[in-house]
Amino acid sequence: MKIKNFFFGINVLVLVAVSIFLDSCQWVTIELPPAQKIDVPEGYVYSFAKDIEPFFSNDGCDGCHGGASATKGLDLTLGNAYKSITKNGFTGAGMLDTINDDKSKIYYFPASAAHSGIKMYKSNHADIVLEWIKQGAKP
Repeated sequence: MKIKNFFFGINVLVLVAVSIFLDSCQWVTIELPPAQKIDVPEGYVYSFAKDIEPFFSNDGCDGCHGGASATKGLDLTLGNAYKSITKNGFTGAGMLDTINDDKSKIYYFPASAAHSGIKMYKSNHADIVLEWIKQGAKP
């Protein structure tokens, strides 16, 4: 009987410790930025090289995501960004999802609270990136 009570006591202690540990965890919720209406001239097609890629250097993204030591293997330097963003395809496997365009990490993450304190998109850059993805994310 003493052994049974001993194991019961151990189980209770473990459950209390686990509940305290789980209660102390901080969960980060990634909130998608609200999509805003941007004025896109009728028939205008965004060019990655001309319209999107410059954001990564102008907004400072390539400071962490650049060259051989690029954070998470995402190289956003000029000439390398498109290949890096599209290396896992266009259907949610990586940075782009042209089926569910607003779920594309290259759109929502740099503008989210989870990325705060780090370099983030400036002004309406996230909206332009989203429009580019909606247009098929062409180079």
